[in-house]
Amino acid sequence: MALSALAPFLLGALAPFLMRLLGRKVAYLFFLLPAGLFLHFLGYLPQVAAGERVREEWAWVPGLGIAFGFYLDGFSLLFALLILGIGAVVLLYGASYLERHPQQDRFFLFILAFMGSMLGLVLAGDLITLFVFWELTSLTSFLLVGLEHERASARRAAFQALFVTVFGGLFLLAGLVLLALAGGSFSLEALLAQDLTGHPYYPALLLLLALGAFAKSAQFPFHFWLPNAMEAPTPVSAYLHSATMVKAGVYLLARLHPALGGTELWQALLLPVGGATMLLGAYAALTATEIKRVLAYSTVSVLGLLTFLLGVGTEGAVKAMVLVLLAHALYKGALFLVAGSIDHGAGEKKVERLGGLLSAMPLTALAGFLAAMSMVGLPPAFGFVAKEFFYKALEGSPLLLPAFLASLLLVGVALLAGVKPFLGERPPHLHPHESPWPLWGGPLLLGLVGLAFGLLTPEVGRLLVAPAVVAIWGQEVPVKVYFWDGFNPVLLLSLATVLAGAGAFAARRGLRRLALPLSADRAYDRILEALEGLAKWQTALLQHGYLRLYAATVLGVGLLLTLLPALRAGVRWPALEGVRLYEALILLLMATAAFYAARTRSPIFAVVALGLVGYGIALVYLFYGAPDLAMTQLLVETLTVLVFAFVFAAMPRFARDRPVPWKALVGAGVGAAVTLGVLATSGQAPLPPVSEFFAEESYQSAFGRNVVNVILVDFRALDTLGEVVVLVLAGLGAYVLLRRKHGNSGA
Repeated sequence: MALSALAPFLLGALAPFLMRLLGRKVAYLFFLLPAGLFLHFLGYLPQVAAGERVREEWAWVPGLGIAFGFYLDGFSLLFALLILGIGAVVLLYGASYLERHPQQDRFFLFILAFMGSMLGLVLAGDLITLFVFWELTSLTSFLLVGLEHERASARRAAFQALFVTVFGGLFLLAGLVLLALAGGSFSLEALLAQDLTGHPYYPALLLLLALGAFAKSAQFPFHFWLPNAMEAPTPVSAYLHSATMVKAGVYLLARLHPALGGTELWQALLLPVGGATMLLGAYAALTATEIKRVLAYSTVSVLGLLTFLLGVGTEGAVKAMVLVLLAHALYKGALFLVAGSIDHGAGEKKVERLGGLLSAMPLTALAGFLAAMSMVGLPPAFGFVAKEFFYKALEGSPLLLPAFLASLLLVGVALLAGVKPFLGERPPHLHPHESPWPLWGGPLLLGLVGLAFGLLTPEVGRLLVAPAVVAIWGQEVPVKVYFWDGFNPVLLLSLATVLAGAGAFAARRGLRRLALPLSADRAYDRILEALEGLAKWQTALLQHGYLRLYAATVLGVGLLLTLLPALRAGVRWPALEGVRLYEALILLLMATAAFYAARTRSPIFAVVALGLVGYGIALVYLFYGAPDLAMTQLLVETLTVLVFAFVFAAMPRFARDRPVPWKALVGAGVGAAVTLGVLATSGQAPLPPVSEFFAEESYQSAFGRNVVNVILVDFRALDTLGEVVVLVLAGLGAYVLLRRKHGNSGA
C-alpha cells in the first residue's frame, strides 16, 4: 500500500520531464498509473468484504510511538477506488482539455501529487501520517486552484482555499494530539477499538477535530471557499471539488465514528452544521448562474447532507451516508466534466445562456442526462437507491423536513446543470460542436457506471457498501442493500421530491431575487482587512526603527520571564570570604569598564572598554581551570575588538542623551535577573557530569575514537548542522554584498 500511495508522487515528479522529452501526447498515457492501481485495489475487494484488514507499518519516531503506517478496511478501500477510478478518468480528460494550455506540465505534476496525498490520507493508519497527507492535500490543491496564476481571481481563490483549509488543519492537529493522549496511541486501529466518549478530553478533542473537518469539507460557515475555487480548470474542479478532497473532512468524521460518535455533543455539532450547509448550499446552487458554481454549491449541499447523516448516527443513516457518498462521486464528477465539455464545445459558461445543444453535442448530452438522472434520483440510476435509503433513514423523524427541502432544490439543480443546456431553443450566439472523445468519454463512463451500479445494487452493496458501513460503525452489523422495496411512503416522498424539484427549477428566477442577508465570502474579506489593519497597527507600534527600544523590549520581556521564576526558586548566596584579592580586582575592573562603555561618547573607547570586560572573563576562566575556554575567549575578544575598532574609527562620536531612568532600571534588572538565575541554578543538586557518558559511548555507540569529533557530528549533530547552516548563510550574505559592491563600483 505504501508504494501505491507514493507512486503518483513519483510519476508527478517525472511528468514535466517526460512531456518535454517525448512530447505533450505522452500525457494521454498518465492515466494508466491510477488505472493500474485501481485494478490493484480491486483485488482487495474479496478479502475486505470477508471482514479482513490489511496493515503496513514502519517505525517513524519509536520513542513517541509514531509510525508511518497504512490501514485498509472497507471504508478506506471505497475511498481509494473512488480516488483512483475517477482520477484515471480526470487525467485522460485533462490531457485533452489542457492540451494547448501553457501550464499543462505543471497541472500533471500537481494533480498527481494531489492524488498521492489523497490516497495516503485515506489509507493512513497513524494519526501523524494522516495529518501529513492531510496538509499535503491542502498544499497541492492550492497549487491546482492557482494553476492559472496570472489571473488575480485565481490567485485569490487559491489563497483563500489554502487559508481556510490550513486554518482548519491547525485545529485538526491539536485534536489529533488530544486524541492520541486520550487513547494512549497514535495508531488509528488501536484508537478505533476504544470508546473515548467518556474521557475528560472528549469535548475538547471532538470540537477541534470537527472544526478541522468542517473547514476541509466546506461546512458552514467555511463553505465559501469551495465555490470560489471554481477558478481552477474544470479537471481540477471535477476531481478535487466533487469526489476527493472536499470529502476528506467527512471521511475523518466517519473514520472516527466508532471512538467518538453517538453522543449528544456529536449530534449537537454535526446536525445543525450539516443541516445549515445542506440547505444553504442547495439554495445557492439553484440561484447561481455560472454552471461550475451551480455544481460547486450543490456539492456544498451534499457535503452538508453527509455530515447531517453522520450526526443522525443510526445504522440506517450511516448506510445512507455511504450510498449518497458513492452516488454523488459518480454523478457530480460526470456533471463537472460535462460542464467542461460544454465550455469547450460551445464556449459558454452561463447556464441561462445555454440551450439546444443536444443535436450538436449528443454524446455530451447523453452523459449529462445520465448524471442528472442519478442526481434527481430516478430509477434505475444508483442515485435512486441512495435517495430511497436516505429517506428511509429519516422516516418518522422531524429531521426529514430539512432533508426534503434540500433534496427538492437539488433536483432543480440537476435539471439546471444536466438537462437545460441540451434542451430547448439554442441561443443565436452559440455555434457548438461535439468535443473530442476524452471530454465526453469520461463523463459518459461515470454516468454508465452509475447506471450499472443501480442495476447491480445487491452486489455493490455486498462488496462496497457493507464493508464501509461496518468500518464506520465499528462492529459487525447486518447490511442489506436492495434496489426496490415496493410501493411505500418513501417511494411517494421520492416522487414528490422530483415534482417539487421541477417546480423549484421553474421558479429559479424568482428565487434569485431573494438575496441572502449575509455573505460568508464578504465576511472573510472583512476579517482579512481587520487582520491587515491590526498588523499595520502593531507594526507601527513595535517596528519603530529605534534599536535601543528594540533591545529594551527584548530585555524587558526576558526580565519578566526569568526574574520572577528565579526569585520563586530560592537563592543561595555564596560566601564572600573565599574571594581572593586578585579576583576581586578583576571583577572591579570589569564592572568599571562596563560602566565606562555605557557612558562614553567615543566609539573606540567603548569598544576598548568592552574588550576589557571580555579579557576579564578570559582571566576568570583561566583562574578556574579552563584554559581552553580562556584561549577561545581571548581570541574571539581580540578579533571582535579589532573589527569594531576598524569599523568605528570612521564613525562620529555618540550623541549625548539625557539620562532616562527606565533605561537604568532595565539594565539593573537584567543584571539582577542574570545574577539571581546563576545563583538559583548553582544551588540545585549537581547533575552527573556528561563527560563520562561521552567518553564511554563515543566508541561503543558512535564507533569514533576522537571524543570531540563524535560529540560534534553524532551526539550534537543537529546543533552542529544548525551552526553550519548559519555560517553558510552568513558567508553567502557576505558574498552577495561583495558582489553587489563590485558591480556598483564597476558601473
